[in-house]
Amino acid sequence: MITTRTIWSTIAILIFLNLAGAALYGYMLYDISLQRSSTTLALTTLQMELERGGNLKQLSDALSSTVDERAKIDGYFVDTKGSAHFLEKLQSFGKLAEAPIHLSSVEVENKSVLRVGFSVEGSFENIYQLTELLQATPYVINIRSLNLNKINITDTAKNAKQKVQLWSATFSVRLLSFSNK
Repeated sequence: MITTRTIWSTIAILIFLNLAGAALYGYMLYDISLQRSSTTLALTTLQMELERGGNLKQLSDALSSTVDERAKIDGYFVDTKGSAHFLEKLQSFGKLAEAPIHLSSVEVENKSVLRVGFSVEGSFENIYQLTELLQATPYVINIRSLNLNKINITDTAKNAKQKVQLWSATFSVRLLSFSNK
């Protein structure tokens, strides 16, 4: 026979189990909420990294697609390491114009200008051709001064009475596309 005490103990056990189940259910909801927050944070971080990766890919593609243009632009500037190359190019201009260049000074002015002084001897046409070559360089060059002097030299190999007209020129050139790095 079932007594009231047994019924009340069964009811108490059922109430306790229902409360324990509700508490367990509440704890599980709280845990799921915490996991959702951390998952959302991880997902947001992942999405930001993917966007950053996409931006880096776009930047990398842009850099690789402009290699030739950047190299061409860099070619217009001379840095301190490239100043020897510029001076060699200047010497080659003298050889092309058949007016050998004799450097007299090379100095950096205001950290952004390379000033070069040099002299040449040759025919007027050769010195003019050298000036044209200087103006045709891709570098920004300012010819600050050009002093021309006519030199009369007697040609001993041919006729002693015949004179060869030589010219002497002294240049002061400023390379404005200089980068003192």
